[in-house]
Amino acid sequence: MGRITARTSDTEVGWREVVFSVREAQRALPYVARILRDAAQAYREVQECRQMLATSSITAQQRAELCDRRDAALHRLNRAIDECNAVGADLLDIPLGRVRFNAILDGRKASLIWRLGDPIDNAWAWLGSAPQQVES
Repeated sequence: MGRITARTSDTEVGWREVVFSVREAQRALPYVARILRDAAQAYREVQECRQMLATSSITAQQRAELCDRRDAALHRLNRAIDECNAVGADLLDIPLGRVRFNAILDGRKASLIWRLGDPIDNAWAWLGSAPQQVES
């Protein structure tokens, strides 16, 4: 995938906020969708391991294996969060697979929301007439 560029600004609390045009968000979406799929799967795996660890009917070996599996899934989840942060997309709801791209539309702040299961091609196509460049 080519380089994705979006404007950044510093907010009052010191966080780096990335502001996308609709076109930039559409270009980033396939990559972010893959990250989000992995994050949602890792989250489900962590929850499954936690439930199984809560039962008293597992052996010490099973407990150790579940802990290793849970830790690996947590590592994948953390990596996915870091990758989304690096792109500038916000993971809103990992279990439901919702992500937000901050944008400026018609001179106002807006959120472009996408969720797993929605089509990637032509996401936000209805905004095609919206301004594509963020004004400085």
